[in-house]
Amino acid sequence: MIVCQISATDYAGGAGRAAHRLGVALRAAGCRSIAVVQHKSRRDAHSIRVTPRHDTRNPIAERVFQLFAESLQKAEVERNRSALTQTIFNLDLTGLDLTDLLPVLAARIIHLHWTSFFQSPYSIARLAAAGVPLVWTLHDLWPLTGGCHYPAGCAGYKTDCTACPQLLDDRLGLPAAMLAERVALWGDLGLTIVAPSRWIADCARRSMLFRHCRIETIPNGLDTDILSPGDGGAFRRSLDIPADAPLLAFGAHSLSDRRKGGDMLGPALAAALERLPAGTAPHILCFGENDLALTQPGVTVHQLRGIDEDGRLAEVLRAADMLVLPSREDNYPNIMIEALACAVPVIGFDIGGVGEAVHDGWTGRLVPLDQGAAGLGAAIADLLADPAKARAMGQEGRGLVHPSHGLGAFGARMLALYEDLNPAFHEPIDPAVSAALAELDAIDTFDHPVRAWPLNRLGPHLDQLPRLHMLLDAMGR
Repeated sequence: MIVCQISATDYAGGAGRAAHRLGVALRAAGCRSIAVVQHKSRRDAHSIRVTPRHDTRNPIAERVFQLFAESLQKAEVERNRSALTQTIFNLDLTGLDLTDLLPVLAARIIHLHWTSFFQSPYSIARLAAAGVPLVWTLHDLWPLTGGCHYPAGCAGYKTDCTACPQLLDDRLGLPAAMLAERVALWGDLGLTIVAPSRWIADCARRSMLFRHCRIETIPNGLDTDILSPGDGGAFRRSLDIPADAPLLAFGAHSLSDRRKGGDMLGPALAAALERLPAGTAPHILCFGENDLALTQPGVTVHQLRGIDEDGRLAEVLRAADMLVLPSREDNYPNIMIEALACAVPVIGFDIGGVGEAVHDGWTGRLVPLDQGAAGLGAAIADLLADPAKARAMGQEGRGLVHPSHGLGAFGARMLALYEDLNPAFHEPIDPAVSAALAELDAIDTFDHPVRAWPLNRLGPHLDQLPRLHMLLDAMGR
């Protein structure tokens, strides 16, 4: 029972953490799970990092193509974004070829996660050569679009991704070309899609790319023994936060990402304070990359930066009276189920998969997005004014998450899927392969060749490209 998980990171970010937790769950169930990653931040014998092996036979050609691909991303995407959203948008014209890597060759299942800037559509298609089922967990919508990770209201991924609204000038039609190529490259791979939320499962079923794929809804799991209710008093004291002070929490991988809604916290807190007794002085814990620019009068902000361990995260969440989740677009945020597992109620907008765990009046408060900061503030004030109700909602949240999202349930559901996809999943592994895999425990990094996505497949879209200008631009002109 060998599962090869392919992820850009071993732990960083929501997708990396979800993939790591899946590996823990699978190993607890007796399955060998090996993660192949591009960025490794933890010493872990169950993950190996791969780096590019450069072409020593033709280094000039390789470098020219690399400059070209970087320039295309910079000029046609990064410097060409509209004001609609700032969420990641990437073309991924190159990817590391993993087809000769032992964990890929020995796997009974290959499970893809968040692969941006690591795998290309072309290198993913080559994974089919391993001859085993390919499973892909949708941590966002990038796998089924022409490059965006969240569509900001656009439905182009359902048809052809033409006239992309996230670009100021879609003159080359690159999103449409990227989506068309994915359809051509992946159409016969027999991909199985795992959706952490019913919302993203529905997006996949309506998409041009995955509408004919098998799609299973399996929420991400977490360790509910570590992420559990407890006393947050010690953590409050460490920050000099009074035991009776209202304390909110807000966390995201990037606090400055507009999609995550950090910019709405200030106005929402102002609206909440208008409804609360004079002198109410709430505190807010902000954790993630970047500092949140929040200077609301009467509110004390504690910037904690990133939290890398579940035990530390549990300490932070237990201290809070509620989690505020102001995302404008999201899938099934880890922080949502992490807070509920710690018996902390969640206040968020009714978007994406948030309403699948945050039930209004039961496990938190769910606010229509069109009510904006005012609606969010009213919900915050409602729970701050009635701590007993907030605590009861938190307990209901724990009751919802503990039995359904624990690592045991998570691993069991995923194993059942693997067994259904591959009847040979439980057949013994060749002893020589097992011995070779055991040797990987002592190896941290492998280098592997980079495979460019054939640019000629983009056809006439590149005929309009000012190549010299872009190359000079990429070299820092």
